[in-house]
Amino acid sequence: MKKEILIATGIFLVFFLYAWLRYVSFGPFSINDCLYVLNKAFAFSVIGIMFTAYLPLAYRKLRRSILGYAAFYFTLTHFVLSLILLPGKYYRHFHLPDGRLCFDFKMGVIFGIIAFFVLLVVYSYFKLKKKSGVNPKIFGCLTCIYYFSLLGHIYFLGYENWAKPAEWYGGLPPITLISFILMLLFIPLGLYFIKFTHRDYLNREAQQTDTK
Repeated sequence: MKKEILIATGIFLVFFLYAWLRYVSFGPFSINDCLYVLNKAFAFSVIGIMFTAYLPLAYRKLRRSILGYAAFYFTLTHFVLSLILLPGKYYRHFHLPDGRLCFDFKMGVIFGIIAFFVLLVVYSYFKLKKKSGVNPKIFGCLTCIYYFSLLGHIYFLGYENWAKPAEWYGGLPPITLISFILMLLFIPLGLYFIKFTHRDYLNREAQQTDTK
């Protein structure tokens, strides 16, 4: 467990440094906006932890369940911090001149809420079935919904800045862009890993179907 906790902590520290450089050192924010930077770092770290968990070299060396718990608690922290920051100045650019929220922000929030509650279901299901055996079909289906909801959340909240490198603070790519690319890379790995680690279950199910 120590190794996984150290990895999750290391990812958070690296991503916090990136967020600090981008938003404070090169951006318009200051040390007074530390909570906003922390929120960015926690959100970024969730993606980084999931990406690390599904690297091919890590298949037999890491306890993915521990990294999964870390990603869950980081997500929970991001959710709480976002609720705290929502009424403040940080999301004013998502408002229309008449005060209404713009379409992209509403879609981003909707996808974020879906992703969060699906993750709660995934977490609860894994905890419940940990000893008796996780059904890869159910687990894979829930994971797919979570992944693509998270993709939608990231896309709608950040895509407007992706094609404007001249506006990137310090020339550093937006966290949402990096997160989106990392997700596109690890989603196929994650889905393959679910099937790979539960192939015995799938083989037993196929044998039972053949004998009927």
